[in-house]
Amino acid sequence: MRRLRLAFTCAALLVLALWLRLPGLDTFLTADEATWSAGAVQFLNALRSGNWAATNISGHPAVTTVWAGVIGLTGKWLLARPPGAAGLDDMLRGLAANPVRLDVLPWLRLPIVVACALGILGIYLLARRSLGDRVALLGAVLLSLDPFFLAHSRVLALDALLATFITLAWLALMAGIRGGQRRYLVLSGLAIGLAILTKSPALVMGPLMAGWPVLARLRAARRPPVAGARPALLRAILLDLCSLGLPAALIVFLLWPALWVAPLSTLGRVWALMTVYGQGGHELGNFWLGQEVTQPGPAFYPAVLLWRTTPVTLLGLLLAVVAAAGLPAVRFATARARRLGAVSPASSLPPVDRGPDPQPATQAGLERQSVTALFVFVLWFGLILSTGDKKFDRYLLPVFPAVDLLAAWGLAAGAGWLAARFRDGGKERWPGVVARIRGSLPLVGAVLLTGVQAMSVLAARPTYLTAYNPLAGGMRTASQVFIVGWGEGLAEAAAYLDQQPGAGNQHVASWYGQNVFGSFYSGQSYDLYYDLRSAADLYAHDVDYVVTYVNQDQRNLLDPSVREQLAGPLFTSQSSGVTLASVFGWPKPFLHTADRPLAPGVRLLGWDLGGYDARQGRLPVVLYWDLGELSGAPAGGSRIVSWLKDANGEVWAQAEATLDSEKARHVTAWLGRPAAALDMVLAAPPGLLPGTYQVEIAPFARNGLALGSIPVAAVPAAQAFDASGGLVLAGVTPLPDQVTFGDSLRLAGYALQRSESELTLDLVWTTVQAPPEGCQFFVHLVDAQERIVSQFDGPLGRLAGDAPAPDLRAGQVVRQRARLALPGGMQDGAYRIYVGAYRLAGGARLAVSDAGVPLNDGRYLLLTWSGN
Repeated sequence: MRRLRLAFTCAALLVLALWLRLPGLDTFLTADEATWSAGAVQFLNALRSGNWAATNISGHPAVTTVWAGVIGLTGKWLLARPPGAAGLDDMLRGLAANPVRLDVLPWLRLPIVVACALGILGIYLLARRSLGDRVALLGAVLLSLDPFFLAHSRVLALDALLATFITLAWLALMAGIRGGQRRYLVLSGLAIGLAILTKSPALVMGPLMAGWPVLARLRAARRPPVAGARPALLRAILLDLCSLGLPAALIVFLLWPALWVAPLSTLGRVWALMTVYGQGGHELGNFWLGQEVTQPGPAFYPAVLLWRTTPVTLLGLLLAVVAAAGLPAVRFATARARRLGAVSPASSLPPVDRGPDPQPATQAGLERQSVTALFVFVLWFGLILSTGDKKFDRYLLPVFPAVDLLAAWGLAAGAGWLAARFRDGGKERWPGVVARIRGSLPLVGAVLLTGVQAMSVLAARPTYLTAYNPLAGGMRTASQVFIVGWGEGLAEAAAYLDQQPGAGNQHVASWYGQNVFGSFYSGQSYDLYYDLRSAADLYAHDVDYVVTYVNQDQRNLLDPSVREQLAGPLFTSQSSGVTLASVFGWPKPFLHTADRPLAPGVRLLGWDLGGYDARQGRLPVVLYWDLGELSGAPAGGSRIVSWLKDANGEVWAQAEATLDSEKARHVTAWLGRPAAALDMVLAAPPGLLPGTYQVEIAPFARNGLALGSIPVAAVPAAQAFDASGGLVLAGVTPLPDQVTFGDSLRLAGYALQRSESELTLDLVWTTVQAPPEGCQFFVHLVDAQERIVSQFDGPLGRLAGDAPAPDLRAGQVVRQRARLALPGGMQDGAYRIYVGAYRLAGGARLAVSDAGVPLNDGRYLLLTWSGN
């Protein structure tokens, strides 16, 4: 029955931990996950190629984190293979091109989630041996519901794994010392080895973990003294240290292939990073007590502990401190609590296979030693951490599992004290009621405490990173004390901008622009610090919106030239009254801005693209050039060429103009720079296939520059025909016949031009309905003997290649172009041009009819050409 109850408890803990951690893994992103996602790809590629040295990803060293990423990537490939990925290499290349893809993100995080959930289960099982079952269970529940640990155990990062492994190592060490069982010391060594593989601060546990069993052996050796015990003592100490150290070294060596081939350089990188962390603050500065600072003071981590705990945990920790202080009243209360069942005695544990106990003591003494060990661990790690210059709240995360266990012990002691007072005060007045309530009081208290803890957690969904202790003022006061924000809120800002017109073609400069914001935004994003800093940078990259962030504002990292240009925010993402991210429109003097030198004296500052007139085929373009540099242009100005191209690179319109500073319109560009405005018009033949077309410019005989894309709509047939049904498109020869291809298209006219080496034939279709997919049209140029001299094949009613299918409906006019190469040696004569269509699958031609009469060979004689 006891084992069944234990199994049920473990299953319930695991379900609770996973239930909180699994949902919404793709709804947010943190700033460091792009680094570890790329590291996982590099690590996996190194493993597949046998390049062991390339597994040296980071000095942290982050090995367990990238191993988790590798497991997640493998699971993604095996269980949910991305569509279109030809192989694992193809998938990995796609991940390398995108910082973090949201469809892969849950798979990258899932191993971390599972590892931390299992870690909570292991912490419970180990804590039972030191603190009793009920305290361990309450501590495990508090840890499952700890918002700080919960938040970090859902991301591809280092700190939650470090906290899990260090706590397991310390609890296993306590269990090994208490029971004299070296298998727990081996377990402790394996866990601390995994912690070292995760993050180098785990190394600070070395002196403490080596010294604790030595002290325990020395204390045990003094009572009772045994003759000739010194050699045995030294042997026991050596075996203890080997039981710890050898498994740690072995697991580090086995899981980090870089150590197999380059141990010195690999470990040297870890040491170098530890030195940097110990001697230098963060490169972007820090924030402390309302001011931008290089490094916070020694009160930083106590403040983190205050704001990052919950009211329940803080209350329990305070009670634990009071109880551990050894006050008589507390000692009495703890003893009474043990008799009442609020604190489980050791006898409630299942029997264990004990070896020689180096430290026999009463249960109360063992419990006090376990609590003391937890306090020592918290103080040791916190004090060592405080000596480093680089400080962030998440660096203190490894002490939080121990803090939750201490809080559970303190709450149990407090519940015992209350139960004792209630019993002493009420047993004479209400003896029956007291007897019934006394047994259920610990359970009722645990349920209430768990409910309060859960409420504080669930309010901070989905990231849980915004949870701060309401007793300390919550996030509002925390944002005035230390840095807040690790990327939360930027997904909401990206969602807002994705709802704006033309979002996919716009540019945004955002804090965490590449590693967080860019994963959620459909357009182009830049980092508002590393990529672009000044207002001139933003104008040079044609930025449309600016997204600022809370910890950017805290550290005053927004350039004054940018801040001066910002008006009121268009949107803010908030949590608990604190603005996390703010979206601003970037003021621009014209539609697009740039700072591009294209030729001597020719620097483009921006451009405007007017609306495309589909019926007339006209697109106005205004170019703005740096007037101050035009003096370096060639005499007589510079010739500028502009083009309108489709997705296949076909030029449908071209215009030329001369840029002359004396004749140009003078205007003011961005940041007061004088500019010369050059007006151009691109005149395309009407009836272009609907879709997206590219506008490009270049100084004559130089490389071009893409100005952007414009949407082109189809021309309604009513605008292309007169009242009598005649085609009136300029430059198009109408057909006298009613030529229909299949049930979809009617050929209405054509335009023919010849160059020295080819014929350019534009076919103008009228849609009866959208043409079927997988159909091609063809053009045959034949001689007098009906031999094909030249031919052209292309998709019917759409562009070639990967261009998206146009939105064609009935009653529209569209134009398609065929280019027929002319062979050398052609003579004047009667050449004929035929037009037809066929299905790619099978090659069968579509039925062609002229005025309702079917044409036998499935092609229509468009015209006879003389060859001139």
